[in-house]
Amino acid sequence: YDTYRVRGGYYQFQSPFINETNKSESFSVGAGFRGEKFYLDFAIQFSEQASGYNAYTVTKSSRDPLVNVDKSRTLALVTMGFKL
Repeated sequence: YDTYRVRGGYYQFQSPFINETNKSESFSVGAGFRGEKFYLDFAIQFSEQASGYNAYTVTKSSRDPLVNVDKSRTLALVTMGFKL
């Protein structure tokens, strides 16, 4: 029971400003082994982010140059160590 470890997590973040539509969410899982002299851990994270911003302002125009950015990312991490 103490040798193997499993974990998971989730977060969601939105912009605190009223007129911004930035949103980000992430899900992660991990597993590890911990022995007396050696440990090994593996984790993977999946994240998505959606945001929009105006690169510049056009005065007296209803055509705002809004840029929409949708981004997704997968991140993997392996940690290994030895105890002396």
